[in-house]
Amino acid sequence: MSCVLCPRFHSQSKSKCPGCGHGTNRQSCSTYKCCTEKHNYETCAECAVFPCERLFLQADWVGFNTRKKWIDNLKQIKEIGIEKWFAEQVQKQVLLEEALQYFHNNRMRSFFCLSFLYFEIDTIKKLIAAAHSQKELELTERSEAFQQAVKTEAIQHNLKIWDD
Repeated sequence: MSCVLCPRFHSQSKSKCPGCGHGTNRQSCSTYKCCTEKHNYETCAECAVFPCERLFLQADWVGFNTRKKWIDNLKQIKEIGIEKWFAEQVQKQVLLEEALQYFHNNRMRSFFCLSFLYFEIDTIKKLIAAAHSQKELELTERSEAFQQAVKTEAIQHNLKIWDD
C-alpha cells in the first residue's frame, strides 16, 4: 500500500495512521504477518502464489479505498521493482503536498489523496500545471476548478474516486 497517498496517513486528527510499517497497525494485519513474518518477504509481489485469496479479501475490505489499489500496486512492483515504484510514490507525495498547500483546503484532503493514488504521475503533473495557471482565482474557485478537472480526468479514465 502507498501510505504516502493515504488520507488517513495525511489526517490531522486522532485517526491519523502512521502506516503499516510503523506503530501497532500491523499487529492485526494477517496480510502483513503472512508476508513479512511467515515468509520474510518485503512485499507480497515476491510470493509464488501472488495474488492470493487473502490479498483479494483484504483489498475488497469496504470503507478503505486505498486497499482497492493494493493488487495493482503489487503487480507494478513485480514488473518494475520496489525501488522504482516507491520513487514514483514519493513523486506523487510531493505533488500531493504541493496541491494541499496550494489549495489550503483540508476538506479536500481525502479527495486529493485518492485522486493522486489512482492517477498516473503524468496526469497528476498535468492537473497541477492547469491549477497553477488559475492562481489568480480565489481559494474556493480554485478548489472547485481543480475538483472538476480531477473528476473530468477520472471519468475519462473510468475511475470512481469520490462519493456523490
